[in-house]
Amino acid sequence: MTLRTFEEIQRFTQIWIWIVLIGVSIAIILQVPLSVIHKSGNEPMTVSNALIIIFSLVFVIGINALFYFARLTTRISDQEIQITFRPFINKPKTFRWDEIKEAYVRKYKPIWEYGGWGIRYRWNGKAFSTSGNQGLQLMFKSGKKILIGTHKPDELASYLKKYIFTDNQNF
Repeated sequence: MTLRTFEEIQRFTQIWIWIVLIGVSIAIILQVPLSVIHKSGNEPMTVSNALIIIFSLVFVIGINALFYFARLTTRISDQEIQITFRPFINKPKTFRWDEIKEAYVRKYKPIWEYGGWGIRYRWNGKAFSTSGNQGLQLMFKSGKKILIGTHKPDELASYLKKYIFTDNQNF
């Protein structure tokens, strides 16, 4: 029987990311009319210049769409933890509680410990996060470590205590 589940959906919400993305996008997009005007004299635009303009526009739109549509979804039940990180991980990654030795909510240093946010692979394990500095640390019986970012650390800790670790295990 599955008890109440914990669910959280996160996005990239850091204002500095959007300022950088929009700034770079504007700089690239402004180059398109300048390139067309510069080549519009008697000289026809070359295929390579046209391809560069098209590639630049597709790249800018693609990067902005990637950050806009990216979603980290965490679902926790009494049986397992599932995460998806669309569009990178569409099929849920499942971690069963019987594989986990230790689990707890903690503060972390995203840049220092994992090199930033997103899907990160480092010497100290994997991390899945979109922003912030709080996460669910999982220590597996196999020795593997995974950190899953959360914007709801208190709610998550309360959920774990109430529904998962009811026998006061040291988690």
